[in-house]
Amino acid sequence: SQPMFSRDKNFVLTFNGEIYNYLELKKDLETKGLIFDTETDAEVLLQGLILEGEKFLLKCNGMWSFCLWDRKQKKAILCRDRFGVKPLYYHLQNNRNLIFASEMKAITPFLDEIKTNPDIDELIKNLFNYEASQNCVIKGIESIEPGQIIIFENKILKKNRFWNTLDHISFENISYENQIEKWEYLFRDAVKIRMRSDVPIGSALSGGLDSSGVVGMICDILKKKNKNT
Repeated sequence: SQPMFSRDKNFVLTFNGEIYNYLELKKDLETKGLIFDTETDAEVLLQGLILEGEKFLLKCNGMWSFCLWDRKQKKAILCRDRFGVKPLYYHLQNNRNLIFASEMKAITPFLDEIKTNPDIDELIKNLFNYEASQNCVIKGIESIEPGQIIIFENKILKKNRFWNTLDHISFENISYENQIEKWEYLFRDAVKIRMRSDVPIGSALSGGLDSSGVVGMICDILKKKNKNT
């Protein structure tokens, strides 16, 4: 049920995504005196942001785009996850109003006219660069970049980054066998935490190595879990 309000009704959250480690985060927040009204990851994100601010995002394992609105301060915080899995677009209307949505077509009714971005010819020469940039096909609409936070307050828009992947890549001088062992641990952990669900798990198999690897890991995790139970 969204938008989600804080208990004092001061903060409002609209959220698209999943926080995979929300159960652990919830326990940590409860030890700090917070009380939860739902069992959702959205409320964990809401209360965590209110208590700890932007640094709470570094604790979140997941994919998301969201807007947190502070009704007293008249401040909006928009954010996209580390790798930009969830889309988030915005338009600054007459330098006064911030329009945002997860799709460009939801913003187009607020534009005076719909025109192609004049830089589109250069952008489509490298689609990978286009996906990671703030530039969009439609003039006047921008994309929030992966790992980016946008703050809109007093009709002023500021851009910050809470995450840059290149700053977190470590090149360890370890053996090939240890690299394989570490990768398997990370892969298993990533798949396992995404299996948290109150509905049956399904997968779309393309026949490629990535989707087959995920399903194979799911089967292995379930097999070992059934043996232990």
